[in-house]
Order: sequence, then C-alpha cells, then structure tokens
Amino acid sequence: MKNDYLIGSTKISIPPTVLFSAVSVVKDVRNCLTMDAKKPADLVYVLGETFPETGASEYFALQGLIGNRVPRVDAKRAKTLYEALGQAILKGWVASCHDCSDGDWAWPWPRPRLLAI
Repeated sequence: MKNDYLIGSTKISIPPTVLFSAVSVVKDVRNCLTMDAKKPADLVYVLGETFPETGASEYFALQGLIGNRVPRVDAKRAKTLYEALGQAILKGWVASCHDCSDGDWAWPWPRPRLLAI
C-alpha cells in the first residue's frame, strides 16, 4: 500500500507498507451490508467512543491544525462492541454500516469510532 496526502501545498508521502486484509466465509450473503443510507429518516447510531486523539483528522486539517495524538483502542471493549454489532446485523436491525475512518466528527469529546446507519 502507498498513500499520498496533501495538507495545503505540503505533500506527505507514506512509505510503501504491507496491507493486511481479512476475508471470511459468509454463511448467508443476505446478511452483508453496504454503507449507503437506505431511506429518508433512517436513524444514525454512533457506536463506541474515542478521546482527544485526533491524529491528523480532516476536522483538524480544516482548522489549519495537526492533532498529534494517535487514537488508542481498548481491544477488549472493541471486541465486545463489534460482537454486539454483529448480532444486531444478523437480527436485521442494521440497514447499513461504515466506520468513521475517512474523516472526523465535528462535535466535542467523547468522539465516536464506528458509524452504523
């Protein structure tokens, strides 16, 4: 994997990095979700929380700032949360799902980690 990122006129190049992906057997493809909203007035739930650890978020970039705190994950809490989300998906309670990795939330702490639509 190789990435380039622009902050104003400054180009930051991330060195080539090994990219790990995961695959799995899906017992029933009808349980697979996409990230797009399905209908007007669908509710949006944000699961989990982070702290003032914005790294180099889109929000900070828009403010002309750089947050130098990298998010830390509590693996035990995250596992419990993802297992609960998985069960909600299997029960048909979740229409679509996506993480918040492509940007940041513009409200005060605690900040969300996972977006389920």
